[in-house]
Amino acid sequence: MLKVVARAAHKHASGSVPRLQNVLHWRFHGLIIQLLIGLEEAVAEAAAGRFAPVDFGLSVF
Repeated sequence: MLKVVARAAHKHASGSVPRLQNVLHWRFHGLIIQLLIGLEEAVAEAAAGRFAPVDFGLSVF
């Protein structure tokens, strides 16, 4: 799986996308992945009957 992601990232990075835009693009992907992992953990805990608050690592302040 990681090889597939790395290959896709390399293909994407070798295109005509400027470097800064590429870095921001992949950081955004990382944020989305972190949110999905947090959501998955929250659903698993809720299904197990443990209702703990979930910290997505985001701050309003």
